[in-house]
Amino acid sequence: MLDSGELSRYSRNILLSGVGRAGQERLKSASVLVIGAGGLGSPVLLYLAAAGVGKLRFLENDSLDVTNLQRQILYNSQDVGAAKGEVARKKLQALNPSIEVDWRAERFQASNAQEALKGMDLVIETTDSIPAKFLTNDASFFARVPSLIGGILRFHGTVIAPGFSKSIVGRPCYRCLFPGPPSEDAVPTCADAGVLGAMAGMVGSAMAAEALKILLGLGKPLSGHLIQFEMLESRFRAIPFAADPNCPLCGTSPSIHDLRDESQSMEGSFLDRLPSGSDLSS
Repeated sequence: MLDSGELSRYSRNILLSGVGRAGQERLKSASVLVIGAGGLGSPVLLYLAAAGVGKLRFLENDSLDVTNLQRQILYNSQDVGAAKGEVARKKLQALNPSIEVDWRAERFQASNAQEALKGMDLVIETTDSIPAKFLTNDASFFARVPSLIGGILRFHGTVIAPGFSKSIVGRPCYRCLFPGPPSEDAVPTCADAGVLGAMAGMVGSAMAAEALKILLGLGKPLSGHLIQFEMLESRFRAIPFAADPNCPLCGTSPSIHDLRDESQSMEGSFLDRLPSGSDLSS
């Protein structure tokens, strides 16, 4: 139940048709896992905390570098050199003392994925690690937890939402688009090619909004779609993608039956299968 302070704090949410007091209580009882607290993770975590999601668990084990400040809005100049997770935890708790913030100083790996997803209603992947995106997809598929996977590079952004319904979660999945990781040098990182900092805010905010839709059961979910943000052309596209019967995870004869850490040394059709202009690094 919401106390009087929460009713005041979340009044602008509660006024919304389709949310109301019942929807806000639903957010209070929700649990979300966010992988990474960097460029995309910053707005995702801030908006979910501000919206009143009752439990936020996030994985982050990096220290803040001055080059991060151009896009990672959770942090200030005085935080350089500090553990990102500790700084983020304090700021999120200060923003909303009524929620639970569970920081884990870990990288997302096959060894901790099941435990990280335990009890979660949604998982949001925000890192610059291609293998982490595959692991998020696989772990959410096996755990039957909806997921959102995002990335930014240069002036582009992408959000991919594997499919989910009451009966099926994770089909089509990320591997229906990309069966395996690309070769190590196929996708540049922000450190290699740069990124417009505001892209992190735009894509991260879109992911937070989609997460709230999913938790509230509002509108038409992005499920089974890819959103492209092309800032130089001011173009935004939502592209559906279909389940691949040959998918190694969710296809008719799957070859993946448990979690594993992918290397980024496999050849694949990663870039060829992504619609023109998309990038998946952050």
